[in-house]
Amino acid sequence: MLFPLIALSQNTYRKEIEKDIKLLPQLKDTARIDCLYELSNRYRRIHDLDSATYYANLLYEDLRKVNYTHGMAEAF
Repeated sequence: MLFPLIALSQNTYRKEIEKDIKLLPQLKDTARIDCLYELSNRYRRIHDLDSATYYANLLYEDLRKVNYTHGMAEAF
């Protein structure tokens, strides 16, 4: 009985992921950082660790560019 709930949750995350990926190229500054953070976390929640790591690395690089050390530590 738990499996349908897990599948539903993953489908919800996947829809949110698709929406954010389409939106990402248009975002700048903190909006981009927030989006990258959410993408990394959503991929982590569906156990796609390669994609989660990819977006966490993009997030880290954006944070490094603005020298936001607390955010870099969180992304790491």
